[in-house]
Amino acid sequence: MSLLLAPYNDSMRLGMGFNSYTQTLCIDKAVDVQRPKSVRAENPSQVVTYSSKIVEHLSEVVSSLNVSHCLSIRKGTVEIAGNGDNINEDKIKSSDLNAVVSVKVVNQTVVAEDDAQFRPMGGVIPGTQRFNDSFGDCYVSGFITGGEFNGIISMRVLDRSKVANVTTGIKRGLRSAKGATEFTLDMDSSSSQSINSELLKDTETTITVSWMGGGQVKAPQTPWTMEAVYAAADAFPLLVSKCPQKTWAILTKYKANRSFVDYSRAISFSPLEYDLVADFTSSLFDNYMEYKQLIKSVQDMMINPQNYKRRSQISKNYDDFLTLDVDVLVAVRSAFRIEMNKIVQTVDILSKDPHVLKTSGKLTAEPTNESVLKIIRKATG
Repeated sequence: MSLLLAPYNDSMRLGMGFNSYTQTLCIDKAVDVQRPKSVRAENPSQVVTYSSKIVEHLSEVVSSLNVSHCLSIRKGTVEIAGNGDNINEDKIKSSDLNAVVSVKVVNQTVVAEDDAQFRPMGGVIPGTQRFNDSFGDCYVSGFITGGEFNGIISMRVLDRSKVANVTTGIKRGLRSAKGATEFTLDMDSSSSQSINSELLKDTETTITVSWMGGGQVKAPQTPWTMEAVYAAADAFPLLVSKCPQKTWAILTKYKANRSFVDYSRAISFSPLEYDLVADFTSSLFDNYMEYKQLIKSVQDMMINPQNYKRRSQISKNYDDFLTLDVDVLVAVRSAFRIEMNKIVQTVDILSKDPHVLKTSGKLTAEPTNESVLKIIRKATG
């Protein structure tokens, strides 16, 4: 079974309570742990994982960064762990092709002893909201030292009549198998070199890079290009061996702690199980970002109405048109914001009780505004 991990931050301490759904810290010393001894070897062996894939949804990018969908919904943006920067959601959503290149390097794993003792608080009973708020669903039981590198390459075809041909050519250059999302990260001969330069001339390319560990991964005067991303990914493990840092916290669920099980044996309660709502929250995140994008489109219609055509000027009969009347646009924008607030309220409910998804139909209710409903159904497929 794979480890339960969360992006590391300097506030984390061994034994601290944690909510894995919202990725928020809870009470300090939720369990008593013996601080393990760690020795850094001069030439540490490494576990290196390379990943390179083409993604369709923004939620896939968030998952690859190991960032909580719930946290991103609450903040209204996707914050990259380690540097506090936000990814360019608009570029990713408006692009015709998004490729994610990531390298994860593990130099050392430090885990607390198995005899960690749960520390109850008087009057705070497992299964109550006060317990969930205070302790979360797990605790920090260790740290992974190493590094993580992520590069997001977003391409938008400038000539909209060539979208299919250009994206197919780029995928072929990336050595992506037909119908597959993965592509080969060729370190000896950069995959980007095999892409026809004429194809790249027809695209607007945006590159977002973040990393933890490894120090300086490229010369400051070198711009971020596809070749630079590939070269940095290639050299990253060696750089991390020289300059590692804490990158992830290892989490252990309370139900896996013997002392907690003994303590709560006489109490009837359902522990927080966020695996039940992971896929649903991912879909909510994509819808939230779709609403956010639509609000920007409506705002642009209000500011720059001259950039939009009247229905009478369009040869095709579109059913999902919007009038440029300001009062209507303001009403539609307000309706979108209401739906975004509903999503925020939904993840707040799920963070408190993930089991409610099985019993409540309100969480999947569609917008009541007909215009909004038509637009959303088209936008979200």
